[in-house]
Amino acid sequence: NIGKPDYNNQMHNEKVALFLQRLHSLPIKTDYGLNPIEGIDELETLIENICPGFRLKYDKLKSRILNLYIKTVNDGVEKCFCHGDAYRNNWLVKPDGELALIDWEYAGYADPGIDIGYYIVDAGFDYCKAKEFICIYLDNENQKNVFHFLAYSAIIAYYWFEWASYTELNGVPTNGALERWRDMAYYFSNVTENIT
Repeated sequence: NIGKPDYNNQMHNEKVALFLQRLHSLPIKTDYGLNPIEGIDELETLIENICPGFRLKYDKLKSRILNLYIKTVNDGVEKCFCHGDAYRNNWLVKPDGELALIDWEYAGYADPGIDIGYYIVDAGFDYCKAKEFICIYLDNENQKNVFHFLAYSAIIAYYWFEWASYTELNGVPTNGALERWRDMAYYFSNVTENIT
């Protein structure tokens, strides 16, 4: 039977981290890729057209997200080929235990923090579990880059929160995802600010 990764299964998490490590090392470049900061601005404009005042309600959180993003720019973590939507539903665990990744709609040349951060956020990892996952991905090298991926956990959580906000304003329920992503944006922006 083909299943999904279990976020509570350490072996599954390790396999995902190493799969993403290999994916991000592929010598593939494209002229497109997800930029969450640009995406946040675009979504915010769309949301404001439907629900004026949204920008003011989340201004402080967005400001913290932008500050974290600025700190990741030119920190040595290079863009690479990314999946762009690496949450649980897009992973398959095959009968032999190997993984497959499906739904490449958001794939492109982007920051690897997008993939790592989204898996962390969707899993609901706390700081310790997130750092453990990041260190497996980094293969215990370049530990100075842990901050980058923790920051991107906040950044990508906020991106998907805005996506969910726009989706729900258009009458499509996200079944709790909006609140979960918002809360993870708050959590990782707090955690990451405190370690800088």
